[in-house]
Amino acid sequence: MALPSGFARGLQRALSLESVRLDQPTRRSGPSWLLNPRRLEIALTAAAYPGVHLRSASRLLLSPLPSLRFHVERLAGHGLLRTRRLGNRVLLFVPGQFPVWAEPFLAAWEEPLDRRVLILIRDHPGIPRATLRRQIVPDSGILERSLARLHGIGAVRSRGGREGRRFSVTVAWERFERLCHEGRADRLQAFLSLLASEDLHPLLEEMTEDRARVSVDAPRTRIRFSLPLDPLARGPPS
Repeated sequence: MALPSGFARGLQRALSLESVRLDQPTRRSGPSWLLNPRRLEIALTAAAYPGVHLRSASRLLLSPLPSLRFHVERLAGHGLLRTRRLGNRVLLFVPGQFPVWAEPFLAAWEEPLDRRVLILIRDHPGIPRATLRRQIVPDSGILERSLARLHGIGAVRSRGGREGRRFSVTVAWERFERLCHEGRADRLQAFLSLLASEDLHPLLEEMTEDRARVSVDAPRTRIRFSLPLDPLARGPPS
């Protein structure tokens, strides 16, 4: 069946969203902030793409930035979303999924250029700058800005002179990768607990190595979605 009109096509594709009509579920008294379809969209986006920045979320959800900011501020104010400013960008996280020290790494992974640089450096320890330039982008200025960002957050290190520099990922980045691969069950449980706290009655229907199939109660439908559990194992937001 068709999803409620509030759910954007981009999110529907990314998370394999579907909905089934149901009788009005029994709910506790008091407000539930995630019963608002737009706010539920935002929470699902932050869970699937931890570190996604506000503009990317706006494109994915087909939502104007002023409206998105309004809902993000309400969610953050009630402890259902965590925001972090990095440079001129506001990043979105679900509380309890990742420690604060990992957030800059997640933000870098959401950036297509930084992600490509990281993958090459990780897969080819000691890779020369010249090789990175040939394989990434002809504009050395763009590459240098990416390398400076990654060095600044402690994801990569270099040795040698400017033109002869060779790059490797840091111990901190390797720790981050282990966290992503080994912490799937804990992240899923944290998100299910958040949904349960908002009276959405989450149900884990299926779990594979990298994804979980979950359903929740929306106002008039039971919504099913496929949630990525390892940010390093899936692509960036479309």
